[in-house]
Amino acid sequence: MKGVAVVLCLLFALNVFFAQTKEQVIQIGNSYILSNTIIVKVKEQPSSVYNQKTLVDHLNKQLQQPIISRAEESFPPQKTFFKGSTSLQRIFRLTTNDKESPAEVAERLSKLPEVEWAEPKYVRKVCYDPNDEFFAAGKQPYLDVIKAKEAWNVTKGNKNVVIGIIDTGVDIDHPDLMANIFTNKKEIPGNGIDEDDGGKFVDDIHGWDFGGLNGTPDNDPREDSSYNNKYHGTHIAGIASAVTDNFFGLSSIGFNCTILPVKVSEDNFRDYDGYAEIIFGFEGIKYAVDKGAKIISCSWGGSNYSKFEQEVIDYAVSNGVLVVAAAGNNDSNESFYPANYKGVFSVGWTNNDDTKSIASNYGKSIDVMAPGTEIYSTWPIISGENPAFHYSSGSSMSAPLVAGLAGLVISKYPNLTIDQVKERIRAACDNIDQKNPSIYNYMLGAGRINAFMAVSENPIYSVRATEVNYPPVHINDTTAIGITFTNYLNPISNATVTISSNEPFVKIIKPTFETGPLGVMGTVKTTNNDFRFAITNDAPTDTTIYFLMKYEAPGYSDLQWIPVYINTSYVTHGNGKIIASVTNKGGLGFSDFKSNQHGDGFKYLSGNNLLFEGGMLYGTSPNKLDDGIRVTNRQSNDFKVLKSVSITDQNFVNKTYSLINDDNANSSKLGIKTKIYSFSFTQAPDDSYVILHFILENTTQSEIQNLFLGYFLDWNMSPTDFNNDITAYNAVDNFAYAYNGKQNGPVVGAALLSSQSLGYMGINNKWRVGEVIFEDGFDDEEKWYSISHGIVNGGANGDISFVISGGPVNILPCASEKFTFAVAAASNLDELRQAIKNSRSKYNSFITSIADKDQSVPHEFVLYQNYPNPFNSTTTIKFSIPSVNRNSISTAKVVLKVYDLLGREITTLVNEEKLAGNYEVKFDGSKLCSGVYFYRLTAGDFTASKKLILLK
Repeated sequence: MKGVAVVLCLLFALNVFFAQTKEQVIQIGNSYILSNTIIVKVKEQPSSVYNQKTLVDHLNKQLQQPIISRAEESFPPQKTFFKGSTSLQRIFRLTTNDKESPAEVAERLSKLPEVEWAEPKYVRKVCYDPNDEFFAAGKQPYLDVIKAKEAWNVTKGNKNVVIGIIDTGVDIDHPDLMANIFTNKKEIPGNGIDEDDGGKFVDDIHGWDFGGLNGTPDNDPREDSSYNNKYHGTHIAGIASAVTDNFFGLSSIGFNCTILPVKVSEDNFRDYDGYAEIIFGFEGIKYAVDKGAKIISCSWGGSNYSKFEQEVIDYAVSNGVLVVAAAGNNDSNESFYPANYKGVFSVGWTNNDDTKSIASNYGKSIDVMAPGTEIYSTWPIISGENPAFHYSSGSSMSAPLVAGLAGLVISKYPNLTIDQVKERIRAACDNIDQKNPSIYNYMLGAGRINAFMAVSENPIYSVRATEVNYPPVHINDTTAIGITFTNYLNPISNATVTISSNEPFVKIIKPTFETGPLGVMGTVKTTNNDFRFAITNDAPTDTTIYFLMKYEAPGYSDLQWIPVYINTSYVTHGNGKIIASVTNKGGLGFSDFKSNQHGDGFKYLSGNNLLFEGGMLYGTSPNKLDDGIRVTNRQSNDFKVLKSVSITDQNFVNKTYSLINDDNANSSKLGIKTKIYSFSFTQAPDDSYVILHFILENTTQSEIQNLFLGYFLDWNMSPTDFNNDITAYNAVDNFAYAYNGKQNGPVVGAALLSSQSLGYMGINNKWRVGEVIFEDGFDDEEKWYSISHGIVNGGANGDISFVISGGPVNILPCASEKFTFAVAAASNLDELRQAIKNSRSKYNSFITSIADKDQSVPHEFVLYQNYPNPFNSTTTIKFSIPSVNRNSISTAKVVLKVYDLLGREITTLVNEEKLAGNYEVKFDGSKLCSGVYFYRLTAGDFTASKKLILLK
């Protein structure tokens, strides 16, 4: 039940490939992964636990299946110490059997206590737009566009600056590359072993080939010659640093910089167009860092974020290496990796007239643009072409142009940090917004690179936001963004920073900040009075918005996008023994089933998360059932959020509140508005449970009959052993509980605290229990059965869930019904029993009064339909007056009058100042004739009218 169901479709392969290899490249949506392969990082533990010789047996035992056949260290120990290398040594590449989905196995592995994370092995595509046109050698107008010749008058690069070409291989014998190809001086040809890498890369004289899924990786980084001129890496290498000023071939921006060829493709793995796919790109990045590369060029990528890949990027950045990556050729502003990873320099593709290529990606994460159209560069001699040069286009060609420029900057300014190198390139760009359609304004980074400005002695300025902090952002709250600014290049007397947003639901309250004087690498921080904003009621939940920051100073103008995550769909109790997230819709644990990333779950004593899913459901029949829990691989969307969940902390009590109705339920809608409260306590003996309190209000004109409300909880009592979980019902103390039958503690439980008749159903998630079959989902008929049949069975074992419920009840129009549950955890059953008793006592003495008090302070104006209607003689009219804000009580001038059909005033029922609260008044129509009348409420700016019918 916990696995992610995926449909795997074969991308492309030759028939010979199927016959020779077990691994395949498979497609899931827009992503590509390697079959039978998982990347896993284990937590810091005794080496015996994660030694590759013992890891297979250990993980298979935890999974209770022989799924994993092999484990390899992704990055073995090495003699030379690099910052972050010990962390990477806990990453392993696992080989699994053919029957298992890598995504499903990775999800199961990620829940093991020894595992920090697990994910499929992503395959990336080269960013390539092939072009068959061939022009005479030496046609390189893009070098004039970026002012390369002027830059070479300042510096021609340096042999000691190594650029790693992480790609499909490089023709190291090409006459226009040979003199600039890296040579590993620590290797002895024929029998050399570089002690720095532990002898793993034997004879890596001129780089390395990471292929070897069907054999052993070797020391030949050349491109393969068998695939009909489908080359890439050699072309990239020539753009970055082909040998220049040698009376042969072409010129390159990097001029004298050294090329380190790293082949990270597998020759038999080809995409639809026949180009080699990038299998080991990030292993190649790590290799290049360890071999001394200062710049790494990546002309490939794909969708889907990877923790493994980000860790390798972090490793490179922490060791002072600049990673340059192509932004992609999808004409999209969607995320593209590695270009979108934190720390990577992202490069988009322009034509030679500074217009964005029609295919180039764009967006807020782009750093710079560079020419990528009709780029003339080296081509493998094995291609048979003469001369061995070729034209190609794409962001693949733009990235090495920036990598080569970075080589010039480092050669000219060897003492700059890698961040300062990036900023020299970025801040020296020519703005090209005016040459492009307005839809791309601020979406093309700092503009097109200018090599001369980047290396010249002219003063360049760059102030950047380097650290951004903010508290949880909720509707109607005022939030301050805390920002640390760093000045990278030259002293500045002052910069004015202005923040703005195009989002209609964002209100900027304090938009400007003055940095004051800043020296080189000087910093300044904003205060809580700077950069304040609020979001309105129509703001979407769980959304990242971007603020545009503009920098202005004499001789300096710049911009930067700042992401801010707003309106979270959950808040978390966390001050007692329990950590528990509560969602907008009254769910427990997480708000993003099945990913379970939005929330902190349900934990006891800061242990592992114990809860896979928790949520509320109610109904009067199988056809009238509304809920926010699973259907199959998604959750029901019956509930509409009227007020997002918020949390307050007062007097050792954490309290949350949200408001929903069932407007999204279509034909099953009952017309119920639900106020949702939850409470946790920071002091013993009440610190081991959470109370969930639901107030259901009938907003219709008819009585709701035979209503049951239940709370569903799917427990994972062991992160590895779902099959031995047990749920049961304690008939003496009237609560449900769950535990793992093969481990000591913890134990969790749930009880109905309110006065309805109790129901309980224990569910095995894989087999039939009562009328519930989880294998095919959880439909409304099964949900109805689970809440409406009282105590159905004594329990269940295996991968378990349970439902605890109350009912039936009837709710009159405008009336309410309260349902309250406790969810508790303890070390053993006796402690759990006591925690449940404590929750009942707290409910009786405290919770009801708190909730009732809150209920008397509404959050919106409401005029309800009178009841009864039609009426004979007398009827009741109810209305609500809200507080101005959640923390105070306010008043409003309230007028309530009754009129006949002609608009003539019959009577005034209310005409006075009223405190925020809920009110009801009686209307006596005994002296009136039968007919249709109207009543109108005016309170401040609020006015509403409803019809009432008098029948005698």
